[in-house]
Amino acid sequence: MESKNYNILHLSPHLGGGVGRVLINYLVKTKINEKFEHKIVCLDTINQNAQDILMGNDITFEELINYKSLIAQIKNSDIVVVHWWNHPLLFDFLVKTKLPPCRIAFWAHVSGNEAPHIFSHALFDYPDYFIFTTPMSYLVDEVVSYPKTHGIFRAIWSTGGLDHVKNIIRKEHHGFNVGYIGTVDYSKMHPNFLNICEKIDISESKFIICGGGHIDELKEEVVKRGLKDKFVFTGFVDDIAPYLEIFDVFAYPLATNHYGTCDQALAEAMGVGIVPIVLNNNMENYMVHNMYSGIVAANEEEFVSAVKEMYQNKGFRDRLGTKAKEEAFRRFSIDETIKEWDYVFHKLLENEKLPRKWSGKYSGEDTKPYQVFIESLGKYGEIFDKNDLKSIENLSKISLSWKSKSKGTVHQYRSFFSDDKFLIKWSELMA
Repeated sequence: MESKNYNILHLSPHLGGGVGRVLINYLVKTKINEKFEHKIVCLDTINQNAQDILMGNDITFEELINYKSLIAQIKNSDIVVVHWWNHPLLFDFLVKTKLPPCRIAFWAHVSGNEAPHIFSHALFDYPDYFIFTTPMSYLVDEVVSYPKTHGIFRAIWSTGGLDHVKNIIRKEHHGFNVGYIGTVDYSKMHPNFLNICEKIDISESKFIICGGGHIDELKEEVVKRGLKDKFVFTGFVDDIAPYLEIFDVFAYPLATNHYGTCDQALAEAMGVGIVPIVLNNNMENYMVHNMYSGIVAANEEEFVSAVKEMYQNKGFRDRLGTKAKEEAFRRFSIDETIKEWDYVFHKLLENEKLPRKWSGKYSGEDTKPYQVFIESLGKYGEIFDKNDLKSIENLSKISLSWKSKSKGTVHQYRSFFSDDKFLIKWSELMA
């Protein structure tokens, strides 16, 4: 390989939140590697906080990029990294455009085991490498059944690193603070989140909910249940440190088969030495070792009991917190992420550039928005393709994930492509 600087183009639907922290922290830390020059482009917006950090670190970026400019930049890049999840603008680009010869890797920031964030063989056909952010993705049906294995799959933890939390010192405070950081949306939170909180009947407890999303709906529910004095809603916060300083436990009951992979908020809480209490979903089982670096509860009752146990037994809580911190820094280090990606980049550079085209049923610039949505859904696309209204309506009854206003649902696709009659009809049906 000749000695030169290689240009790496990162394409993301938008930037901010968890994926934004992961990518930005990675780019800031990896700047010392002069062999690779990175640029971020987004189809949608980059939030102001992310822009400030990128500018402060002299990292090139561009938001609201149009397809013509994006295709030209792909052509001129040595490597393209697509930060993938089911987002209307990303799928619109992938399905409609033919890419010039390029080397390309997808990094899946969702596990792929829960629709609408679902993997498909057409998705795997597209890049040179398809990289998971959690080893649990190797177990997904679409991965197991994919015939062209030839080494396209790898797993690299999606971590923004923990350097930014290593100097946080826990503060003495009144009461018992039960913390949650993340999306306030039942596509991620456990549908019985408030029932669980209500059963944690510790007189001096306070539930601190940090994160954006459907806060107003949750607040209304809290008021109806007479729990208003028990809850603090911060909304999205740029600096989470003041809250991590005062959490006594990190209570993180997530929905079964949620879309998460390597959860940055969970890693950060562990990195500060806050005991995580989670349910035994796949992701959490990979991240937390039960009774060693936190508590993995088998059900809601065990979850409630675990929070009470942590309140009553500070010695046990401190021991678990110490192990949580040690394990987080060992497993979720950004240096490990950089090493893994450097390996992938060097392997990619051995490949010749190839043109790319979506291999699904619908493809090309004449593809309609509802057809793009169908392509995004893998095996679930069939009932939409048949316009099977009864089955479509049943989907939203089976899983709350389909009701989210974002997260790759028909409601999100309709918000971007508001004139599409099929999307309008399906959105009304799944409301």
